[in-house]
Amino acid sequence: MKYILLTVICTIAISDLGLADEVGSPSRQESIGVGTGAVLGGSVGGPVGSILGAALGSWLGDRFYKEQTAKLEFEQRWETLKDEAEILNAGIKTREQEMIRLESELLKGTAEMQDTLQQMLSVQVLFRTGESDLDKINQDWFEQLAELLANMDGMLIRVEGFADARGNAEYNAQLSADRALAVQDALIRAGVPSGRIVLDSYGEQFSRSDESDLDGLAMERRAELSLVNSSERQRIAQK
Repeated sequence: MKYILLTVICTIAISDLGLADEVGSPSRQESIGVGTGAVLGGSVGGPVGSILGAALGSWLGDRFYKEQTAKLEFEQRWETLKDEAEILNAGIKTREQEMIRLESELLKGTAEMQDTLQQMLSVQVLFRTGESDLDKINQDWFEQLAELLANMDGMLIRVEGFADARGNAEYNAQLSADRALAVQDALIRAGVPSGRIVLDSYGEQFSRSDESDLDGLAMERRAELSLVNSSERQRIAQK
C-alpha cells in the first residue's frame, strides 16, 4: 500500500512541476499550488493534512504568479529604459555634432569676414609736404574704424608711415615716423587701445617718384592702415 501511495505522489508532483514552467493566470498557478499542496498534505495523513496542504499550495501558487509577473514587468521596464537611454544618447550625440558644425561654420565665417575686411580696409592717409599733422575731418572716420575694430577680437590695426625722397634720409625717416604716430594718436583718441596698434615707418625707402612727378610725390607722403591678425604681431616685429 505504501508503495502504491508513493507512486501516486511522485506522478502528481512531476505533473505539477511540468506545469509550473508556464506562466499563466493566477487561477492556473493557484491550481498548481493547491494540487501540489494536497499531495504533500495527503502524504502527512488524514483530512487535516489535506486541508493544510491545500492552503499551503494556494499560497505557493499565488506567490509564484506574483513573482513571475513582477519579474516580467521589471524586464519590460528595463528594456523600455534601455531604449529611452539609447534615444537620449543619440539625441545628445546629434546635438553635439550640430554644435561642432555650427562652431566650425562660425569660425569659417569669422575668418572669411576678417579676410574680406583686411582686403577692403587698406587705407591711405595723405599729408602735406614736410608735415605730419592730420586734417580734423579725418577724426570721424577714425571713430568709425575704432567701433569696427572693437567688435573684431584677435585683430590689430597696423600703421605704416612713409615719406617722399626730397630732403635727406634722416629727416625723411623721422617724418615718416611722426606721420605714423599722428595716426596712432588719432586712433587712440577714437577709442582704439594702444595695445591693438602696430607701428612701422620706412622713411623714403619705398619712394619711386622723381621731383617732377608731383602727383606721385603726393601719394608717397602718407600713412597706410591695414588690419592684421594678432598672430602676425611677432612676424611683423621681426621685419
